[in-house]
Amino acid sequence: MNRRNFLSLTGTLTGGALLLPDFLYSYGTQKNLIIGEQCLVFIQLNGGNDGLNTFIPFEDPLYYDLRPKIAISKEDVISKTKGMGFHPALKGFAQMQQNGDLSVIQNVGYPEPNRSHFRSQEIWQTASDSNKYVNEGWLGRYLDLQCVSHTPTAGINIDSIDNLSLKGDSPNSITVKDPDRFKIKNIKEETGMLSENSSLDFVRKVANSVLEGSEEIQKALTKSTTEISYPKNALGKNLEWIGRLIKGNLNSQDLKQANLLQNVTIVVFSEFGRRVKDNGNGTDHGTAAPMFVIGGQNRGKIIGNNPNLSDLSQGDLKYQIDFRSVYASLLKEKMAFDYTKIGIKSPHLQGLF
Repeated sequence: MNRRNFLSLTGTLTGGALLLPDFLYSYGTQKNLIIGEQCLVFIQLNGGNDGLNTFIPFEDPLYYDLRPKIAISKEDVISKTKGMGFHPALKGFAQMQQNGDLSVIQNVGYPEPNRSHFRSQEIWQTASDSNKYVNEGWLGRYLDLQCVSHTPTAGINIDSIDNLSLKGDSPNSITVKDPDRFKIKNIKEETGMLSENSSLDFVRKVANSVLEGSEEIQKALTKSTTEISYPKNALGKNLEWIGRLIKGNLNSQDLKQANLLQNVTIVVFSEFGRRVKDNGNGTDHGTAAPMFVIGGQNRGKIIGNNPNLSDLSQGDLKYQIDFRSVYASLLKEKMAFDYTKIGIKSPHLQGLF
């Protein structure tokens, strides 16, 4: 998809196309999702989302000076508040924010930013410092500690390839492209006894994990139905699957209709933002950008200062909020988990929930 045109799509999570991510995954804390238990859903916008044209500093004249080709006119900006407003294609986002269901976290990034898509995604998915390399994902490390026994559907990654965020020592997550077609016949092996080949034992464990995950997904789908019309695109279909899996008591948007939005927190993020000044046709790789949090009884606030376009670092926004502080807040406030146990040192972001 041409990322220069993706914001021309219209609609919301429940009424049209949003921003097309390469994957959508979710996970929860218990086997059954009941009132009081929490589920997290993450939408990653691969490719570097242009935060300045998503949540727009329309009152800052520098925005128009630096972006003569791609700036959004003041007249087109919607839901204006304190000098900021949404792109006109994001009417649903604006409505959710006005309803108190969406928080905007401004200027999110990390020290010594890396402008490589691959490396920056890796940093976000492992919650590592930019100069360190970690083999396990931050959610995978969390699930290794949280799952008392092997739980193949503790994390669901809807995609055709695995996601590093969910990688841990134990296969407590599963990747599936189309949950409705994810049906595996009984291929279980006798694995109660360990062999002398540890690699073979691990492969068997993964194979059985896939089988068990398939069975749990099908059980959840039989317990749920889709009650609203979803957009006819990849993101819309993925959100429909997530909604059905959650309503079917599998821990993985018609969630508000099902009175589940207070139990489900949706996080929208990208690996970096875009350069402040346009390059004539678009923008180059940048650094800090906004994150969006929907549901989960968030406070519906705009957190952080407006982007400072007069104080840049090599043409890029300076980050003010470390993305790991957001992760810390999610783990602490929604999962009642000590985030320092998985190596996150940043203090949790206050005022989100």
